[in-house]
Amino acid sequence: MSTQYSSSMAVKRLGSAVALSAGLLMSIGVSIEPVYAGTESAINNITSPAGASPIGLTVVHGSNPLMFADILFGTSFSCGGLELLTQNPAPATGFQEMPWHAFTGNSGDACNPGTIGDFGGHTVVTSQTGGASSNGAVEFFNPANTAIGLPYPVPSPNGVTPLPSSEAPQSRGDAPASAETVYITANYQIYEAALTASGKLSKPKLIYTFPSADNHKDGVVLSGPAEFGPDGNLYGATNQGGKGYGVIYKLTPVTVGGKTTWTETVLHTFTGGADGGRPWGQLAIDSAGNLYGTTTMGGELDGAPTNCSNNGFAGCGVVFELLYRATGTLWTEKILYSFSGAADGAIPMAGVVLDPHNNLFGTTFAGGNTNLAACSGAAIGNTTPGCGVVFELTGKKYPRTESVPYAFMGGADGAEPQSAVILNGRDIFGTTVAGGNTTDAICGSGEGLGYAKGCGVVFEITP
Repeated sequence: MSTQYSSSMAVKRLGSAVALSAGLLMSIGVSIEPVYAGTESAINNITSPAGASPIGLTVVHGSNPLMFADILFGTSFSCGGLELLTQNPAPATGFQEMPWHAFTGNSGDACNPGTIGDFGGHTVVTSQTGGASSNGAVEFFNPANTAIGLPYPVPSPNGVTPLPSSEAPQSRGDAPASAETVYITANYQIYEAALTASGKLSKPKLIYTFPSADNHKDGVVLSGPAEFGPDGNLYGATNQGGKGYGVIYKLTPVTVGGKTTWTETVLHTFTGGADGGRPWGQLAIDSAGNLYGTTTMGGELDGAPTNCSNNGFAGCGVVFELLYRATGTLWTEKILYSFSGAADGAIPMAGVVLDPHNNLFGTTFAGGNTNLAACSGAAIGNTTPGCGVVFELTGKKYPRTESVPYAFMGGADGAEPQSAVILNGRDIFGTTVAGGNTTDAICGSGEGLGYAKGCGVVFEITP
């Protein structure tokens, strides 16, 4: 299974978290009917050498919810880049693509971008390499540049902030529009960078280092962005540490004499069994402060050595919820769904997103159509068949009810998604790291971030 290493962003919200939560509270627990099936369209096929394996997607302009950017993991010919996709004006159909920026890794430029976010109307990209010391960078793009003659704003570069750490930044995420501080997660450290009066980001400041004592019992290898909860604390996951299978953590800020320090609390330590193991991707947080996420292994272990035995790990992964209660045991893990590796999917690598009715949507890297030669992976030792799915979880009971809006076929429709989806009403947008143009010589089987052929697609699913 391919593993992704890149930077991650979360943000400190300008007093909006409580107000936003109050609005969502009205709809929490009100479920809508499952999608069950959807029509999928590959709205953009990625071709080399411009890039390969898109791993991120975001809305980049609030007035047009169908304007997206996709981050390209660089091929051997480039450091990757940013592409703009926007829906053609009526009566035309389809999307048009325009390059934003080609990363070079030179003169402080980022290389191998790993996350993209909307930051106060700006676009922020973090990368795992590049920057002044090749340790990664945070690159800032202005929100509007209409000089190119297109009828929509296009971000332009506005400075690069190198990361001071010698460790490779990890994980990915995005940032809401109301933001003043970007939080960047790396292997075992978290940095913050503020938006300055000149419209640039300040030099990242180290705010917390995960201790290495007792074999990293507090977690190591941060596996997703640090997200703010409605209580003003930062929440996140680590892929390793604890008992070896990762933890869910909380960072609480304490300010004394104008100086802020952060204190960590481990909320859950994964065992690699029924509770899951090796979480990866973003956490979702509802208005009550409950946490939702995915693990790449663990769950139902019966039959798992056949369906989901990768790199020595058993189990096809789970979707979990950490419930918060003010009294008694503060945090309790509930398993919302355990993947079987069959038609329901296997190995979720991107976390989940919540819709306004508290239903959860996500992707799995494998599973789905398990009889497809396109995603067997047998030639390179992958024993989990299938090209992946987009899934939805509905209901209030444990476990929740799963439906599959779409199972990828590994051809022009894409294959092996590794990133979270974006919801626009009932439409679902996302990316796959393989599939699309399966004849592309650069993206053969086992190249890029996937096992299947093709450089990936940006897709849309409509119910």
